[in-house]
Amino acid sequence: MYENNTIIWLPTSIDKIIDSFCFDSKMVLKKNLAYNIQYLQFISKNIEEQQTTSVINKMRYKSFIISSMSIIESIFIALLDERNLIPLDEWKETEHKHKEIDDNTVEVRYLKKRSSPKKKKISFDEAIHLVEKNNVLTLNNNMYPVIRFLQELRNKIHLEKAKDINNSDYNSFDNAAYYLTKEVLYNVLNNRVVSKNNEYIEMFKNKPQ
Repeated sequence: MYENNTIIWLPTSIDKIIDSFCFDSKMVLKKNLAYNIQYLQFISKNIEEQQTTSVINKMRYKSFIISSMSIIESIFIALLDERNLIPLDEWKETEHKHKEIDDNTVEVRYLKKRSSPKKKKISFDEAIHLVEKNNVLTLNNNMYPVIRFLQELRNKIHLEKAKDINNSDYNSFDNAAYYLTKEVLYNVLNNRVVSKNNEYIEMFKNKPQ
């Protein structure tokens, strides 16, 4: 696209990304996924084409990794929900008290059985386990340890949890983690149960080094 003789790069349209999805989920989730994927297209292009300071570069990697893992988490849970693979919770908490027993304070939870069980809210760790266990996606088994590693890296969004200088963002988000994330993201989105058209993810495919 041109404006005043300047080439303007545009990412894949939101509608086109949404139309590429082939899993069943609420439109609001599909739109959120599309927004984030479009943003990742921009970040990826920016990383590949524009040089900057080492600190800003690390922050670009961090942004790409955190957004990518949020996308993967949401897709995993959507696919599990679609297949009724999310465990049901039959009990609900009715009371929560502290009691003194032999000079010790203990926590006591009172549960009541639900008349109609509801699906549990599962964590990303649980979602990864269920997707792998039930072969929901066509992924190399070696990919799941990488996803778990990147999921731990994603948790560095909590800045106060850094314990020492080696655990800082600058030392955690590097070129290797960025390309690992691109590989995982591409392989997840490229699955036939996720996308019926992979044109929108081609720019996430790592080029031969």
